[in-house]
Formats: sequence, structure tokens, C-alpha cells
Amino acid sequence: MLGAQVAYLESIAGPAWRVDDNGDGTEIRQYKVGPCVADISAKGGTILALGMAVSPQCTFAVQPFAPNQKLPSANQMKFGDLGGTTYTADCLRSCGNAYDPWVFADWTGSHADNFMEIRVGTAQVSAPVLEATGTWEEAMIAAKGEDWVIMGEFRCSTDFNDVASRAFEAVPVQRVEVGGFPREAPVCEGG
Repeated sequence: MLGAQVAYLESIAGPAWRVDDNGDGTEIRQYKVGPCVADISAKGGTILALGMAVSPQCTFAVQPFAPNQKLPSANQMKFGDLGGTTYTADCLRSCGNAYDPWVFADWTGSHADNFMEIRVGTAQVSAPVLEATGTWEEAMIAAKGEDWVIMGEFRCSTDFNDVASRAFEAVPVQRVEVGGFPREAPVCEGG
């Protein structure tokens, strides 16, 4: 369905259960499929990306989106299944308690993979995730200071991707997205 028109998808799946506007012309449209909630990102009526919270009941084959990678089903993926990823998070320190912050790894395929993007993520709530996040965070604090982490400057740097890759390698993911993702660049100090 990537690149297809939303109207075509809805002629098969039915209308969206929920539609949110990102304010930039991009919509997030959610669909109930049995016990699962799948969503798409669409702009100008064209589907840009597909995503799903994964579980044993809610999964899909990721391999067709990255044919030159050896990837398990979405519900069996771990962060380490994607090599060459860029790590980021909503926040790492002083996040507050209004919601559970997430950590993400973004992978972009080569020309052979049609430059497909895959984003995996998980909420920072379980012991394995909190331990991996702590390892990543402490390495950044040791090198850059606590304020650098609190202010979210880590979102503007890839200097600690190796630390994050090792820390999150065996951590299971809770969400998988495939496609192209229009994202705003983070606001960083000095730029």
C-alpha cells in the first residue's frame, strides 16, 4: 500500500477509525484490524508509511520492505535486527510522568532496498529497556554532561549510536513502522 491512495486502501479496509492532522498536511489514520490497530501516514491522499504496535496477535512480515536484510516478523524483532541505525528518544532524563517516553531506532536502506525506511521503537517502561536506556544515557552524561541530556541535545547527535546499538541489541520492539517518514528536524543549540 505504500504510495497508494488512501481512497484505495479504504475501499478495501473501510474508513479510518481515527484521523489526526500533524499540522503540516500529514495525516495519521488509524484502522482497527481484528484485535490490532494499524496506522498510516498520508499526505495529499498518498500513503507514505505504515505502522503497527506489535504483539503475537498483531504482526506483519518486515522482510519484503528490506529484501537485502534478514529480518524476523515484526512481533519478533529486536533493536539489534537492524544494523546501521540511528537512535533517538522522546526524552531520557527529567521526562515527567504525563506519558511513557519512547526510544526509537531508524534504519534507511540502500538503493538496493529502494531507500526504504524502517523505524522500531519501545516505551521506556520495562526493566530491559530502562537498563539499556540507562547505559546509553550514562555514556552521554559522562562525555557531554547532564544538561546536554536533559535539554535533548542527544537528538541532534549520532556520536553515541554505537553505545545505544550495543545496549539495545537484545531489547524487543513494541512498534514497527515502514515507509518514508516526513519528520521535523530537532531544534538544536546553535541551529
